[in-house]
Amino acid sequence: NFFEEYVFRGFILAALMAAFGFWPAAILSSLAFAATHTQYPLELQALIAVLAVFWAWVGKRAGGLLAPYAAHMTLDWLIDPIL
Repeated sequence: NFFEEYVFRGFILAALMAAFGFWPAAILSSLAFAATHTQYPLELQALIAVLAVFWAWVGKRAGGLLAPYAAHMTLDWLIDPIL
């Protein structure tokens, strides 16, 4: 999960923010993040995209990747055993 956070919110989000600003970058990077989760049905990928936008905002507010990483890990620990 740290790799995903580093790539999508640490690198891709930052690069897109330089070109488009925060919200468009958050949406685009979150859609890309969700699209990599092909093991889940499309409905769950859509939910992942929404959560990823939230995590992007959390990371922006917190000023780093630790908060979105912790949220991502917590969700995976709760949901992955069920799925």
